[in-house]
Amino acid sequence: MHLVQKLDGSGSFIFRGTGSVDQPVNNIPVEELRNRIHTVDQHGTVLNGPRSLAMIFRRIPVFYPLAMFLRIAALIGFADPLYDFISRNRYLLGFHPPSR
Repeated sequence: MHLVQKLDGSGSFIFRGTGSVDQPVNNIPVEELRNRIHTVDQHGTVLNGPRSLAMIFRRIPVFYPLAMFLRIAALIGFADPLYDFISRNRYLLGFHPPSR
């Protein structure tokens, strides 16, 4: 997400790590917050998982093709299983655990 922040020239996104989350946010249980990325758009709509990533990627031109891939994957029912697999195995794939 550091790359997304760097490429977000308009300052549209505020990222908060889950390492310090110890209470539900917007009625989302702590465990769910730690397992899936969540976003809240300007209208207060909460998105999670691949829908959240697609929303972020649509707003950064270099990532637009990924947003379209996620949209198509969601239409054929492939986005959530793919996201869940990557989320469960993110540390094995080289992503670092959140600092606490």
